[in-house]
Amino acid sequence: MPAGTALAPRNPDVRAWDDLNTEQRRLYTRMEEVFAGFMEHTDEQIGDLVDFLARYNALEDTLLILLSDNGASGEGGENGMANEYRYFLGLGESLEQGLAAYDDLGGPETHNHYPAGWAQAGNTPLKFYKKYAHGGGVRVPLVMHWPRGLNTPERLRTQFHHVIDILPTVMEVTNSEPPAVYRGVEQMPVHGTSMAYTFEAPLAPSRRTLQYFETAGYRGIVKDGWKAVASHEPGEPFEADHWELYRIEDDFSECHDRSRAHPDVAGELRMAWWQEAERYGVLPLDDRMRTRFQAQNPALERLRYELLPGSRLLNGVTGPNFAGRRFRVIATVERTADGNGDGDGVLLAYGRRASGFSFFIKEDRLVLDYNLADTHTLVASENPLPLGPAVLEMRTEHRGQEVWARLLVDGRTVAAARLPQLLPGGMGTLSIQCGHNSPSTVSREYRAPFTFRGRLDRVVVELEPRAGDISQTDWDAEMAQQ
Repeated sequence: MPAGTALAPRNPDVRAWDDLNTEQRRLYTRMEEVFAGFMEHTDEQIGDLVDFLARYNALEDTLLILLSDNGASGEGGENGMANEYRYFLGLGESLEQGLAAYDDLGGPETHNHYPAGWAQAGNTPLKFYKKYAHGGGVRVPLVMHWPRGLNTPERLRTQFHHVIDILPTVMEVTNSEPPAVYRGVEQMPVHGTSMAYTFEAPLAPSRRTLQYFETAGYRGIVKDGWKAVASHEPGEPFEADHWELYRIEDDFSECHDRSRAHPDVAGELRMAWWQEAERYGVLPLDDRMRTRFQAQNPALERLRYELLPGSRLLNGVTGPNFAGRRFRVIATVERTADGNGDGDGVLLAYGRRASGFSFFIKEDRLVLDYNLADTHTLVASENPLPLGPAVLEMRTEHRGQEVWARLLVDGRTVAAARLPQLLPGGMGTLSIQCGHNSPSTVSREYRAPFTFRGRLDRVVVELEPRAGDISQTDWDAEMAQQ
């Protein structure tokens, strides 16, 4: 561990182990056991890749790079969550709900997340966790394996580097150059500093001495062994933010704020942050959050999609974003089965077991399962669907202040039910599947892939413009997934 390392102050939102009751300790332990089990599973898959490369004599000349995307995540809150989408949706989860799912944790029925206390422990000795600009949010180990190019006896390098340094490293060791123009578009210069110099000189001074950070108004900068961090409250002037200052060369865990002892250094790093932000296109800073979220240009948003059976769109960037709006799903089908279930199956599914919705036919009835973080609303037609060609539709709509779902067959309403709410912000980035639902099913009413067995010509999705009043909860849910 680096010199000068101490335990960073505990996040005030994290409770000490001694303050937990017996049931909390039981649940906490189980959730961390699940995390440890998945880490072991991940390690086995990496081992399979290594074994494959070795079997084909490719391991010696393959550069393997492994790191996490951020520090451990505190999104599980005080008690953890059996279904993390309750956090994304701003619904919360009680200790009793977590305990009720105890035996299912880690299995296909849950989407669990360990408590924030384990995130703090996982980042020890670094300060805080994901979304912060402190070390717990942005510092992670980087593992490289390349027998032909990394065969020095010293295995640990301590130079400071950033994730953007990986590309220039790979380019250097492969002796490649990026194109200046791609498909007629002039390209930005590659940012970052190659780490290849450390391969043969493990103790060489770091060539990376400056790096900025910015996440939703939280800012940080590392420069010449110092680090400055500014936490920010939306709506407050950026100039009023206090910049903490740490000498990370001898205070790795950012325990001792030296901003008052060295105001000149804090001021220098603050100015350096603004210069780097301008250089790399971070400016202008915009902390409007909810207002900014609502201010998306509707002229640039696609409101109609036409999907063919078997297609899968991974998220609300490439496919429909259902969050915060009414929508219609229209499936053109032909069913020739005679009541034995051969004409059943999924028409359109959005999400997975943890949350989403599924529009399907089961036992010749048209069904919608509207799943808000494992709270299911089922809407189903009473009578069997007709054989032959048909247009099957589901709509979400407002009746006064209430949200309803309506199912239609050839324009005639066959079922309707009240829904808890429109899909909130955290539901905008899930995958969409046409004609099937796998590997994780949105609904418990069928087993994957539940492929539609009639003829599915196409499914059309029509989105209404986003509702004007996007709540703070919706914004928080969107930000939680960044």
